[in-house]
Amino acid sequence: MTTRNTPSTSRQQGDRGASVVEFAIIVPLQGPHDPQQTLAVLRTLPLNSFVYSHPVFGGAIFDAGLAAAARDENVLPAGGKLAKVSIGAIRAIREAAGETFALWDGSSRRIRLSLAAGATGIVATPLSAFEHPLPTKDVQSLQASIDPQQARLDTLPDRATRTQDLLDRAARSYA
Repeated sequence: MTTRNTPSTSRQQGDRGASVVEFAIIVPLQGPHDPQQTLAVLRTLPLNSFVYSHPVFGGAIFDAGLAAAARDENVLPAGGKLAKVSIGAIRAIREAAGETFALWDGSSRRIRLSLAAGATGIVATPLSAFEHPLPTKDVQSLQASIDPQQARLDTLPDRATRTQDLLDRAARSYA
């Protein structure tokens, strides 16, 4: 049986030592897509850790097979931000990981479908510049606000340019 670090590894004394501050760790999955190697990494994580899975930035992918293996070994992380996952993959990961796994879809292009497939939530990068007041929390308003921002980002030539555009717009919104 595999044991995990105790919750105390994810706690730290507050500024004055009077209270305990809890925090979550997010770990990017890196290295080749080798489920056994990734399971070895998951075994080392403190409780309540999250993973970041993006095939461009690491290679290792948190998929349904890895979710099931991690669940069976009792090393399933608390959740993950999963990039470049299909609706079918969201369904499969949700089924394998169970309801307690916080599955954050990295695409805000299809909020309603992602949530219906089992995503806990959506990471809406196009809203990170905060140019306008944030939309109401209903799916239709969110999607209507995100789509034009995403369309703007899609016209830019590469990730570096998109990142710089978001940073520039965020800086202007705080000026």
